[in-house]
Amino acid sequence: MIDLRLLRQFVAVAEELHFRRAAERLHMAQPPLSAAIRRLETEIGTPLLVRSSRHVALTTAGTVLLEEARRVLATLETGIARTRLAASGRVGTLDLTFLSNCAILPAVLRAYRTACPAVDLRLFEASTADQVDRLLDGGADVGLLRPPGTPAPELAYERVLRQKLRLALPADHRLADAETVALEAFADADFVATPRDKGVGFHDGVLDICRRAGFSPRIVQRARQMHTVKALVASGLGVALVPENGLEQGPPGVVLKPVTVAGSAEGLAVDLLMTWNPRRDSPARDRFLEVVRAVTAD
Repeated sequence: MIDLRLLRQFVAVAEELHFRRAAERLHMAQPPLSAAIRRLETEIGTPLLVRSSRHVALTTAGTVLLEEARRVLATLETGIARTRLAASGRVGTLDLTFLSNCAILPAVLRAYRTACPAVDLRLFEASTADQVDRLLDGGADVGLLRPPGTPAPELAYERVLRQKLRLALPADHRLADAETVALEAFADADFVATPRDKGVGFHDGVLDICRRAGFSPRIVQRARQMHTVKALVASGLGVALVPENGLEQGPPGVVLKPVTVAGSAEGLAVDLLMTWNPRRDSPARDRFLEVVRAVTAD
């Protein structure tokens, strides 16, 4: 195994074709440099340089070694640079799971792409329950989800956004033009909701809010994704409590109205969490967490 330091010293001599200039370039004395080249020749088993009192030239073997040494050293430097980038979270792979109506996703992805353009970002739209499963089994590095019904103790949770709840109504509903609607007025309405097993925390939170309004909602249709819930509302199949998303108001045929319970909007909101497994090492994930915190702080 050839010492990389010997290769660097040989490259300096081969490029300068002058031992004194090569020694100055390497910030070392000339006699140790000459001894190093002789040691390299001994290890390889062939002369690499032709020396005279006034002239230094490469042998055929020396010419080949110069080319190979440059390639090896360049590969090593590239590898070291990529290793440092990986340690800083700027290269590698990031598996991100998110909810269908994740309000902060576009801004976060733009900021993360700017900060870490070399990271291979893989996106998976999934329910809260499916995201938790992915995070636990290593299929995801970080998730953007609602509070699960029973938090997994292995995971870390950080709130990044609190979204007000809105009542999704068909556009032709008699209250579609109202500025605010009272949830109590919908005690006899049909509701569209997400399945409980795909998001216990959000599902049960909606039920609790309806109970505060004095009724248990009559759920007639269920859909896994929030955009599907809104589409079913647009079809006239019911109404739905959905998180406010400043990016869009839903499909045509749906209006989203501010809602109150007992005349107040207090507590009619849901959290969006950033969740990850702190036991798994991932500099790319840690860099993503920093980007999300910066975006939501703004």
